[in-house]
Amino acid sequence: MIKTAITLVRLRWTLTLATLRKSAWQTVAYVFSAVLAAGTIIGTGVLAWFIGILPPFTCLLYTSDAADE
Repeated sequence: MIKTAITLVRLRWTLTLATLRKSAWQTVAYVFSAVLAAGTIIGTGVLAWFIGILPPFTCLLYTSDAADE
């Protein structure tokens, strides 16, 4: 079972690398998408970190000042 999975993964990467060697534009697009994906993951982590250090949200919808208006 594991041998079959390893064989399929090797085949997939062999086909991917063969395609990237064949076309320079596909290589550029692949690198660009990898950089964009890494930036998205890092950006999400940084945003989650900063949201986590914000003070707790206080709801201002039902205060006595808002009810008078």
